Amino acid sequence: MSLVNNNSNEINSYIALCKPGLAEYCNKELEEFQQQIEITNILKDTESVVFSLKNKDLLEVFQKISISYSLSKLIWQGEDPELVNSLDVETVKKLILDIVDFSNTEKKESYNFRVLCEGISGNENRIQYCSIVQKALTILFGKQGIKLVVDYKNPEFVFSLSLEDATKTKKFSLGLKLHQKELDKREWRVYTHKASFRGDFASTICQLAEIKKGDSTLFLFCRDGAIAIESALQKNNFPIREVSKSLRNYVTSESVMTKEKINQDTQKIICLDDAGSNIRAAVNNAKMAGVNHKLKFELVQLDEVDFTLDEQSIDTAIVHITGKDEKRINEIFSQLNKILKSGAKVLFITRSGFEIEGDSTFSLKWYKQILRGSGFIPLSLLIKN
Repeated sequence: MSLVNNNSNEINSYIALCKPGLAEYCNKELEEFQQQIEITNILKDTESVVFSLKNKDLLEVFQKISISYSLSKLIWQGEDPELVNSLDVETVKKLILDIVDFSNTEKKESYNFRVLCEGISGNENRIQYCSIVQKALTILFGKQGIKLVVDYKNPEFVFSLSLEDATKTKKFSLGLKLHQKELDKREWRVYTHKASFRGDFASTICQLAEIKKGDSTLFLFCRDGAIAIESALQKNNFPIREVSKSLRNYVTSESVMTKEKINQDTQKIICLDDAGSNIRAAVNNAKMAGVNHKLKFELVQLDEVDFTLDEQSIDTAIVHITGKDEKRINEIFSQLNKILKSGAKVLFITRSGFEIEGDSTFSLKWYKQILRGSGFIPLSLLIKN
């Protein structure tokens, strides 16, 4: 089985699922493709974004979007999963069989598939909904002479059934997943720090820091480098993730992004930390991400930061404070005051319960909280006066 692009000018709909609180940031990422994309629906207070674009643009969007954790070709939406049975043969042929090409593979007696429930709570509910949809798809494909067999461990393709129930009206969405691994994961994120962030949260933090391509950027206490690496990928127009062979077959090769297309003149990002283990982890992760030449790592004690960097040379700083750093907040502000330009931004990432009292040299622009599991990530953006 492979995914194919039968008509490069055909408009298709896709659904991106996000973790709680991140849908609006996924929407902002998609807006960067506004020349070729139409965002048809972002469900307020829920976690899905539905958008339309031409097949030929899918690969570029897939490589660049970093906040969505699941991306699917949209097949069906309705208020009752039983209604998926109402899909007729012609609808299936148009919405499914045009992107699943069985003719280019050796003749097989059957194909393995599964339905994955996303955003649906309760194991009994998931079992029930999966059973309904799997049965409907098996029957509909059977009418096309294609035998489907449920295989949870090694499926050849995966359908996603998601549910939005933040409003009184429940809305189910059925899609064909365009990837096997979740999109918040990063292949380069091997050496991790216990206070680190996964890809979708790291990307969101970069968005909120409003890092511009021409900014000189400092990551103070860079930890395992996750946020800095995400920033380097974005600033240099580097693809966030590699795509599967099946997805490459689904789109034209014209939109494939390569390292040769990276802007080689973009200023390096400076990453400082006072722990050698963090620097080693960050350097190794950056090498695997292919952006080590865009990042400058240095092992520096906090009170020596101003000796390492030029006075008033930094446009944007991201400071990731953990519990052991909180007692050093005055020294942190002292160092930032010396190296930041007038009007520079500094984004503080802290733990829940710790308040940035600030300094007379800085003014608070905003304070936000991003949901993360059962807690949240507190963020404070300050401006140097």
